[in-house]
Amino acid sequence: MANSFSQLLIIYLTTPPSDFYLSKIVRSSSNPTLEPFTASELSLGSQSVLGVSMALSLQNISIQGLSNVQIKKNNGKPVITVNGNDVNFVAEMPNTEAPPDNVPNQFTISAGLLVVPDGTPSFKGGLYITIKSSELTGNFTATSSDGTAGQVQVNYTSLAIGAVADKSNITITLTLDSADSQMSPFISSILNQNAILSRIVSGVADALNQPNILQAISQYSTIAARNVLSA
Repeated sequence: MANSFSQLLIIYLTTPPSDFYLSKIVRSSSNPTLEPFTASELSLGSQSVLGVSMALSLQNISIQGLSNVQIKKNNGKPVITVNGNDVNFVAEMPNTEAPPDNVPNQFTISAGLLVVPDGTPSFKGGLYITIKSSELTGNFTATSSDGTAGQVQVNYTSLAIGAVADKSNITITLTLDSADSQMSPFISSILNQNAILSRIVSGVADALNQPNILQAISQYSTIAARNVLSA
């Protein structure tokens, strides 16, 4: 059974003018920011290129479009479940209700690519990744220490990105330094394998679902919840 705060907050979560609207929560969260969202490194493991084992990793990752999101609806009904204080939701991209300004309408990833072959010098390049269709799932609790709106506390326990990991949904543009450009077709072929695309998606999901990220979105959500519930 849902508590009264949870029932009210799921309405605000789907109401564009509200401070608790999901897109606004994601965009307004800080320390760290989620729009854009950055990560330092993502290993893609070792792959064989022309018989040579090469370790691939993404470096200095910048992710945009996370705030271009809205609660998903099935037959017009928001995909949200509430059990007491506990709220689970599924959101989709892009946001067609109230798109945020100056945010890509698709989930994008810009990163450096580091390739370290066995026994030979490493080389670098750049990647631009576009994910056409993706979902954001989340879980939070809404509680109040004294039963009043002014003491409501929102605590996110999970936040994750999901996407179909294949070439029909994910586009990768690779740029290598001119001296290594002859390797571009081979590296591109590896990067477009479903297993590598899946590792990119899961790596981003893991980077997002970290304690400091959950704390940041919980802090802003708490402020927004108190504002809308006390209005």
